[in-house]
Amino acid sequence: MNPLRITNKIAASGDRNPHRRHVEDITHVMMHRIEVFDDGVLCDSAESIAGQFRAHPEWLGTPDMPYPLIVTTSGGIEQACPLTTVTPHAWKWNERALAVGWVGDFRTSEPTNQQAACANIMLPILVQAFGFEADNLVGHTEPGLEKATRHPEKVCPGKHMDPVSLRRLVEVGLQAKARETLREAGMVF
Repeated sequence: MNPLRITNKIAASGDRNPHRRHVEDITHVMMHRIEVFDDGVLCDSAESIAGQFRAHPEWLGTPDMPYPLIVTTSGGIEQACPLTTVTPHAWKWNERALAVGWVGDFRTSEPTNQQAACANIMLPILVQAFGFEADNLVGHTEPGLEKATRHPEKVCPGKHMDPVSLRRLVEVGLQAKARETLREAGMVF
């Protein structure tokens, strides 16, 4: 049974971005924090976040949604546009990195328990689906990433969503999945 549930919000998010790439062109999964408010209320859905980017194109210089996947505070995964859409999320990495936006400010707050549970399930599957190593999971402003942002002072996703810890989580998740596959095939440990 697949524990991963993704809600398709492509139509509701108003995807109008025609810039596409091939799945094979995606070389990384990039983690982002997203904290957008509408009249003082945290936007916690792909639809409401996309609506704010449409209403404020000056934020990115475009009204396009920057994150194909949004992880809500309840741990839900919402797809805002096709994964092959080139989105405006990380300057020179837009063509090659798949952006995952996590709702919250991880510079000051921990992910919710539901977001942490989602990370345990989703991140190993994403990495495996694209044939990546855990090292292909990166944070937006992680040290060593060249030209991922025009704003050197930016911190994203933040110290409470550390990419090194997330990569370790992915490695453990992939090992667990491999062991499960072997057990299902009759292997005894």
